[in-house]
Amino acid sequence: MSPNANPLPKNFKLIGIRTSPLENGKLTVDLIFNAGIDPRTMNNSCVLINGKPLQQNTKFFFNKRGNIIRFELNNVKESFSILIQHINSFNGIKMFPFILEKITGNMDFRIPPESHY
Repeated sequence: MSPNANPLPKNFKLIGIRTSPLENGKLTVDLIFNAGIDPRTMNNSCVLINGKPLQQNTKFFFNKRGNIIRFELNNVKESFSILIQHINSFNGIKMFPFILEKITGNMDFRIPPESHY
């Protein structure tokens, strides 16, 4: 490993969420993790909105580093809860389920480290 390389984290967790402005009931959501996501573990049941899985045809987009998942929501009300679960890092670390309440449009929220167990 080169001296400038980042060591692999010992745990895999959500560290932030960004949302676009709410427009005509549509919203883009970015979930930000501390490590690259294994895309094979990502599906519509990994993200629950107000307790319901994402629509079957939801498309997920990953940034080049692999630590950000982007997807679009339709028919969004003013605020919602989001549960993230069953996602693994690219090196096989399982993420503990994490829920966020009162998510709204035009948000950029970083999760404090003490919020994780």
